[in-house]
Amino acid sequence: MRRYIAFLRGINVGGNRVVKMEVLRKLFEELGLEGVKTYIQSGNVFFDADADPQKLEAQIAPHLHTALGFQVPVYIRTVEEVDSLLEFPLFCDKEPGENERYLVLFTAEKVTVPKKLPLTSAKGDCEIVGVGKKEVFVRYFVTNGRPADPTKLVSVTFGDIQTTGRFFHTLKKIVTAAKA
Repeated sequence: MRRYIAFLRGINVGGNRVVKMEVLRKLFEELGLEGVKTYIQSGNVFFDADADPQKLEAQIAPHLHTALGFQVPVYIRTVEEVDSLLEFPLFCDKEPGENERYLVLFTAEKVTVPKKLPLTSAKGDCEIVGVGKKEVFVRYFVTNGRPADPTKLVSVTFGDIQTTGRFFHTLKKIVTAAKA
């Protein structure tokens, strides 16, 4: 039995698609998953299972779609995999500046490392600073109170891939909660 974290895209973001966490936990339990817990209101679910992550994603996503009435992309990682992301050298040893943000984007498929990193957006407001197996590490800036949109740079670099992101400081809290 392994401990997993499911990162769900589009749950309780922007005031739409409001899903209560007890409903989300129940939906995961309906699939026979054990030790189900949620963390904050933005679609982070911990659970124990013996199945392969791709099989779990293929099982969970349609179940959520049927129950909730909208598509919910699901990105599954083991707690150990997410914990290892916290060692990313450009993020782990320093805090972001006042108008700087560190983001990890999870993808469903492997991404190829671009030839040269960092890759900077045309406006210079965000950059891809690293790539994992199925993760993209992004640093971006808030200018005049408005955050950059890293999805444009990611699409230009990797093609039309779907992602869900978590701030690096939030990942630290997610891993701690998943281990508890």
